[in-house]
Amino acid sequence: MTASIEVTRGIRIGSRVIQRTKVYTSDFVDSWEFDIADGQTDRLCNVHIAYPTVELIFFLSSQDVLVEWNDNAGSSGSISLKANVPWLWIFDDTGNVSDLWPQSPTSLTALYVTNASGETATIQIETLNPQS
Repeated sequence: MTASIEVTRGIRIGSRVIQRTKVYTSDFVDSWEFDIADGQTDRLCNVHIAYPTVELIFFLSSQDVLVEWNDNAGSSGSISLKANVPWLWIFDDTGNVSDLWPQSPTSLTALYVTNASGETATIQIETLNPQS
């Protein structure tokens, strides 16, 4: 089944708004959701995101958390997600990647999440792949 993900990016400066929307479509969309209890350190979340075939990655967490990938030491990379602030990575049509991804991208084979926010965090992950 074909799915579409619509991404809108923009800014508002006073009454001035600049924004653009792009729709990404694929037969291969993956979704994950994890609840991470407060106080959990390096909670393993089984996720597989294949680079370079992935076109779009979206993360959203209900609380501030640290996400590390492929090992719990952060040697492959990590991001600090802020509560309710979407994190988006897109491999665009020109072959450029957003600056939010590590300098040496790699496939994600596991995520390790640390939550010290004081509340349970719900993490949502969406990916879009142009191929299986």
